[in-house]
Amino acid sequence: MSATSWTAPTSQSAKGLSSWFPKFKVPSRNWLIFLGVSSTMGVAIAYDKYRTKLIKDAFVERASAIGKETAEPFYQPRKLIIYLSPSEIARWSFKQHVKPVLDAAAIDYDVFDASRPGKIQENVRQRFFDGKALYQKQIASAKPAQQSTLSRMLGYKPAEPIPEPLTPMELEKFSHDVGIVAVGRDAWRELLNGVNEGSLGDPESLVVNEVGAAAALAPSTAEEVKNPKKQPPMQWVTPDLLESSLPPPKFEYPPIGYICAHNFPGFRNFPRRVVEFFNERGAMESAGKAALIVAFDNTRKVEVDDITVDEEMERRSVALKAIIEKRDNVPPRAIAIHQSVLHRLKIYTD
Repeated sequence: MSATSWTAPTSQSAKGLSSWFPKFKVPSRNWLIFLGVSSTMGVAIAYDKYRTKLIKDAFVERASAIGKETAEPFYQPRKLIIYLSPSEIARWSFKQHVKPVLDAAAIDYDVFDASRPGKIQENVRQRFFDGKALYQKQIASAKPAQQSTLSRMLGYKPAEPIPEPLTPMELEKFSHDVGIVAVGRDAWRELLNGVNEGSLGDPESLVVNEVGAAAALAPSTAEEVKNPKKQPPMQWVTPDLLESSLPPPKFEYPPIGYICAHNFPGFRNFPRRVVEFFNERGAMESAGKAALIVAFDNTRKVEVDDITVDEEMERRSVALKAIIEKRDNVPPRAIAIHQSVLHRLKIYTD
């Protein structure tokens, strides 16, 4: 047998093989920069979305334990009134971070979306005015409890008068069982100022500025919303405009809560906004934890640190503060609340 000899492929055969494989060419420097930056941003966004979903699922799972509890036959579900700051970040934070937790806990809530600054303060103030009116009505309509002959002979004191129960329509106006929660620092400030004015003020002796008082306190019409320039100047009622300060009402105050919704407006906060764009998991963790605290319904007395929460964050919004100071009828940026009212408040806690 003759041994077979191997011969190297000719140029023609090598050319035929190379046609089956595409030629690899190193991208240019600009393409390398573009691909590197875009892939890095894509990975950072995907990782942030992944971590945000894990954190949201963890909070929803913990809150679902409340919703799965067996209720008694005549059990009334808890109800909340949630006030949103007049900003898109508050609406987005509530929808993405707060709403899933409250829904998992089977909590009933009404959302008050403020159309303009000052609406929350007016609404909370009016609720406490209605609460004081209902409290006075209950005292006036209270019937004395019947006392037996034996108890009178033994010298027992008669029982306190029994007030008539409130109707469902009256409970819609004010109830100490309905908690009030603010989403955003602006809503928190207006909520506390509204509680202070509603507790110490009286609707009949409330003094407001002469210009645009009736128009500002009236609800906004569709024409005013379409044409903002035609709106009357905003009316702000502060504690120093109250003609006489009354003692706080004796009825029980509803619990209050705060859920952060950080907003970073202005050119100086642009780097912070870029960082927060890749850190939604941080916003989900802070807002979801606050929503979970509200869901578990544990309360304590309000402290000064609770009033000044996120105050430093608000001071950093230099551009927003400068814009607001140029407007007419500027609301007070600080929270004004009397010590007697502060001692009556309860806040949700972990």
